[in-house]
Parts: sequence; structure tokens; C-alpha cells
Amino acid sequence: GDGHALTFTDVTERIDAAAANESERIGRAIMASSNETVILCDRNGVVTHANAGVRQFHQGLTVGKRFDEIFSIDFPLGCGLMSGGDLVQTALSGTAVRGIEATLVLDGRRQTLLLSAGPLRQTADAVLGCIVSISDITEQKAGEKRQAFLLRELGHRVKNTLTLVISIANRTISGSKDLTEFRSAFGRRIEALAATHNLLAEGALGGLTLGEIVGAELAPYVTVAGERIVLEGMNFRFVPDTAVALGLILHELVTNAVKYGALSTETGRISIEAAQKDGVVEIVWQEDGGPPVEQPSTMGFGQTVITRGLGQTGARATRVDFRREGLVCRMFVPVEQFDLA
Repeated sequence: GDGHALTFTDVTERIDAAAANESERIGRAIMASSNETVILCDRNGVVTHANAGVRQFHQGLTVGKRFDEIFSIDFPLGCGLMSGGDLVQTALSGTAVRGIEATLVLDGRRQTLLLSAGPLRQTADAVLGCIVSISDITEQKAGEKRQAFLLRELGHRVKNTLTLVISIANRTISGSKDLTEFRSAFGRRIEALAATHNLLAEGALGGLTLGEIVGAELAPYVTVAGERIVLEGMNFRFVPDTAVALGLILHELVTNAVKYGALSTETGRISIEAAQKDGVVEIVWQEDGGPPVEQPSTMGFGQTVITRGLGQTGARATRVDFRREGLVCRMFVPVEQFDLA
């Protein structure tokens, strides 16, 4: 007879299995390509999957171990988490945790981590496990701290510089005969201040060596490497504020030498020597071969800068000797204001 035969085969399990395999393949591909460390845990907090990024935080076997056994993580106070196990349990309870900073000590090195965790759901209610992502932000945090330090240092330096400029302006006005003389003297001192700050800017916040400061102040008038200049002990590195003060003092010494001292003749010589003794660096500026030196009858702003620029008193105060054959200036910088380069 005529008729049709229909057969039905239930392939639900096969389709579901294929879908599950495809989902796992996609999941593994995503984990492998992720820049972050990705870890999957089951409902007991045991690691079931982890991508290659986990090696930067743990060198041994990870799969099959509890998350809190692998990672000894310290969380900041106030976040409510005490350990890595707390992070996993929070995610397994159905609550996502995002962007929590923590620290991990590995081989004696402290790393700053950024962690997120969330539940893995099979249905709207069933939680199969959790997924944890970890990023190493140690360098980022170090950069942020350095940036904050630079901003504080910049504010400090700007404030000090403005105060110094006001002081220079007031003292230069009081010692000038007219506006023309003030404009010239004030301009030169601001240029000297700017030269020192330019050197500090080029060298970031590491301070300046004595050689760098001396070179900047002498360069407009004489070749530092020439026979007329003798330098010794120029590798002492001074903190920024002290470098600025030394720059202004050396500017006044150079200006006086050009006008009245060793650099006003073709035969004059200047030696600058620095040496450390008893926690103090002594800097000696000595001129020879110039015109005979006479003791000035009054103390102008330049001499005030030289003798008081480092703010010292007592036996270690800056001393100026107006000896007839050439001026000698002795400056003393305490240990907290310098480091050996």
C-alpha cells in the first residue's frame, strides 16, 4: 500500500554537548588572548582554568588548588575582604566585586594588584563557580606616586622661587641708583636664577652637581676647561634648594670677578675646590692675578647674597676674605643638603 514512514531522533543532548564544547572553546580562546590574568574557580573555590598570565603571580601548579592557597593577597582595611578566599566567596554568593586594589608579595617583591571577581551562572539562579581577573598595576601606582611627588615638589619650588624673586627685587631696588641700574642688575640676577632652574628641569629632581652649577655661571665669560679656571671636587650633588642658593652666590662671585677681580684682566685665574670633612662640604673660591683687592666700605646686595645665601651662622657661616692678591670665599654645605654623585 501507499504511505509514509517518519522517524524521530532526540538529539538534544548532542546539540547541548556541542554547544557546551563550543562555549568552552570560545572561553578558552578569550582567556588565552586576554591581557589580564583570568582564573576560573568552581563552587568550592578550586581553580579549574587559568590562562598563561597567572605565571607572573604564581610559578607552580594552579589548577586543582584552592584560590586562597595559591595567592596570599592582602587587602586594604575598610574594603571588607581579608583574603583571596573572601574574594572568591563573595563572587560565589552572586555578588560581583570590581576594581579592588590589593598587594601580593612574591619572591620578596611587593606587587600592587587590581582584582575583579564575579559569579559564573548556568541559569539566572544557579552559580557554577566564579571568574577572577588580576592586573599588575605596580608600575602604574609607582608612576602615580611619582607624579604626585613631582606636583608637590613643583608647588614647593614655585613658592620658593616667587619668594626669592620678590626678595631679589626689593634688595636690588634698595641698592640701585636709578631705574637703569636696577633693570640691569635685576635682569642679570633673574637670568642666573633661570639658568639654575633650567639645569634642574633638565635633570628632573635629582639636584645638580657643583660642576654643573659652576659651568652655567662661568660659561658666559670664560671657558671652564681653559687655563684660567681650576676646578676640583666638582662631583658633589646638591639638593634643588641648595643648588639654587649656590647658583645665586656663584653668580655674584662671577659678576664681581668680571667687574673688579680676576676675570677683569687677561692674566687672572680662579680656582674652585670642594672637599668633604666631618659631614660638611667646604667650597673654596679663590682668585689670583687680578687687580689689587680692597675691602669695600659698604655691603651691597651682592655681598649679602654671598655671605648669607646659604643661611648659615656661627663657625660654619660663609666667609669672605678680601685679601689684596685676590678674593677668597669659603662656603660650607651641611650633609643633609648634598649627596655624593
